[in-house]
Amino acid sequence: MIQLTAGANAPVPSSELIVKIDFAPISQSLDISSFRLYDSGKVRGDSDMVFYGQKSNDDGTIRLITENAGLVAFSVNVNALKADVQKVAFSATCDAGKNIGQLSKLLLTVEQAGNTILQAQVDVAGKQEAALILGELYRRNNEWKFRFISQGFNGGLKPLAEHFGVDIA
Repeated sequence: MIQLTAGANAPVPSSELIVKIDFAPISQSLDISSFRLYDSGKVRGDSDMVFYGQKSNDDGTIRLITENAGLVAFSVNVNALKADVQKVAFSATCDAGKNIGQLSKLLLTVEQAGNTILQAQVDVAGKQEAALILGELYRRNNEWKFRFISQGFNGGLKPLAEHFGVDIA
C-alpha cells in the first residue's frame, strides 16, 4: 500500500476502483461529490457530477455505492471511462457554518478487488475552508494515476462546483 502526501501521485490500475472517504466525528455532516472532467478541466453537464442527490453518472462508470455516517464510497470503472474523460475529482463539503478543521479525521483510500492500494490522510488541523478537493484520478500517457490534492475552497459546495463548471441555478 502506498501512503500519499499532498501533491503526490501514484499509478492505479485501469480496472474498477473503490474510492472511500472516511471522516470523524460522524456527527458532522460532510457532503462528498465526484466530478467527471474533460480537457478543459470542467464538466460538460449535470450528469458529470455524482453526489447524494445523483448517485450515478449517465453511463454508470462512476457510482456512489456507500453513504453511511462517517463513510462514503464511490465505484469508478476506470477502464470504461470514455477516451475524452481526463480526470475524476473527489471533494468534501461541510454544512453551513462548519469547516474542515472541525473534523478529527479525513482519510481517502483507493481499493482494487478488496485490497487497499493507496491512502491519503488529510491534515485537517487549522483548515478554515468549508470545501476541499481531496484528490483526483487522472489520465496521463494513456495510463491512470491518482493525485492527492487537499486544496481548500471557502464558501462550500457552490464555488467548488462552479470551479468544475457546474451551472448552479
